[in-house]
Amino acid sequence: MTRTTTDTVGIVGGGIAGLAAAHRLQRAGHDVRIFEASSSIGGLAATYETAGNPIEKFYHHLSKSEHTIVELASQLGLGTAVEWRVGKNAYYVDGEVHPLDKPWEILAYPHMSLYDKVRLALLTKEIDLRRGVPKFDTYDDIEAFEEMPVKEFIVEHTTRGIYENFFEPLLDAKFGDRKDEVSAAWLLGRVKFRGERDLLRGEILGYFDGGFARLIDALIEAVGRENITTGARATDIELSGGQARRLVTERNGEKERHDVDHVIVAAMPNVLEELTGYSCDIEFQGTVCSVLSLEESLMDTYWLNIADEAPFGVLIEYERLRWLPSGPRSSRRGRRRREPAALRESFRARR
Repeated sequence: MTRTTTDTVGIVGGGIAGLAAAHRLQRAGHDVRIFEASSSIGGLAATYETAGNPIEKFYHHLSKSEHTIVELASQLGLGTAVEWRVGKNAYYVDGEVHPLDKPWEILAYPHMSLYDKVRLALLTKEIDLRRGVPKFDTYDDIEAFEEMPVKEFIVEHTTRGIYENFFEPLLDAKFGDRKDEVSAAWLLGRVKFRGERDLLRGEILGYFDGGFARLIDALIEAVGRENITTGARATDIELSGGQARRLVTERNGEKERHDVDHVIVAAMPNVLEELTGYSCDIEFQGTVCSVLSLEESLMDTYWLNIADEAPFGVLIEYERLRWLPSGPRSSRRGRRRREPAALRESFRARR
């Protein structure tokens, strides 16, 4: 972006991406204005009150691969607020909860052969063993797999047993009858995002002490609340000579025109398409994320994948990652471990 004495950048979207873009632009000497369609700032990481602690609208955690956001937190003085913890994972199959964190737990998993477990482990480490000789660069460019269906990829790059006994129930739960449309690039993206594990403990995930609200609040303070307008839905970008000149928003039923030199759309691609006519070939599928406040703990796992006729594909006990002994607990207060039989009865009661 070329800097002049009058550059003003209009940013559509007040989530973490929009706030972080504004922060970087200000550090580079630009003027910014953020326009957020909703009444709250933070996007999917915005928090709201529950029966216990404030909680993000949708579950959030960090992976060790997310260097950019960790560096951003450090710039904002929150480097020590990012705490890395073990996010315990398990798989609910045939009425039993199977922990899948430690090597011996994975070896004990009864629904895959030892060979399949080895092949799956190699895939999670991005090692291609299709021809018997390990290759370590096959999956570096995930764009090369965008046109390859995920089922075809899993069967070709691992085994049919891994697809049928491990991935297919998860894909069924997440995508339903559209699972065959899912790209292999999506799966590889997940592997790269959540690939770091402690060999003896499990997957390492990050969470802010006090929640993602601390990151949002720090970004708002850095950018300046006066530079953020909520309840303002972007409806058009007015151009002159191929250059953005005004960003048009609608607020309280009235249109407002804002002089800008550049526009950044930090929102879903369909918003960019509506504003510019840029064709977005990505199809979207909504996800329902329900939050239940419980008086006691249901399980000792953070992330429970479910291969069951339940109305949801994963059960997340958020406090297993976010609760700190030094802070207030939410309404999910109990730490008493329930046996799998109790969890099994919970599923039956909801059918």
